[in-house]
Amino acid sequence: MTEKLWERCDSIAALLPTYQEGKGRLTRVLFSDGSEEKINKTIKGVVKKLARKFSVDLVSAAKEYGKVLGKSNLVPIPFSQHLILVPLKTITPLLPGDSAYGYFNLPAIKEIRRTRDREYKTAVIFHNKSEVGVFLSYETVLKQLKNAELVDKHYRIKHFCWLSDKSSSLDTGEEITRRDLVSIHLKLDQIISFLFQKKHY
Repeated sequence: MTEKLWERCDSIAALLPTYQEGKGRLTRVLFSDGSEEKINKTIKGVVKKLARKFSVDLVSAAKEYGKVLGKSNLVPIPFSQHLILVPLKTITPLLPGDSAYGYFNLPAIKEIRRTRDREYKTAVIFHNKSEVGVFLSYETVLKQLKNAELVDKHYRIKHFCWLSDKSSSLDTGEEITRRDLVSIHLKLDQIISFLFQKKHY
């Protein structure tokens, strides 16, 4: 990844696996301003490098947020409050082991819609009006985005991000202390643990 790209991490709209003749597997990076860049790395390599930049342990994060969602595969991963990557299937792999999934940044997504395309069943539309087709059904994509919203809320409470983002839905008009947020976080963990245990009885 170039240094220029590093400086634009929070403006990433999507990371898409792609193939290029003579180069093999690459990653196409879409940005919120409509620009894009191709990186001579696999999608997995780019995600791992992002994880190092944001000091995110991908295995631990997948377990933690998978527990929140009650699932273990294709878990949305938050790197910051501005970068929540949601896995969605965008290509058919040419070789076994190649990734079929791209990663979409939740804050960059404006809406999704069904398509009449036989291959791409759903279109993901970004705030800059560009769009990317995915192979998954509208219902599946919608569910995955709702999962990402739950992960985002859990992340914001855990990292005390509610007050640092003007777009946050938390607007009570009253001052909220760090102690209040810790209390909310602990209660949320208790509720999640209770629901998780109940689900498995």
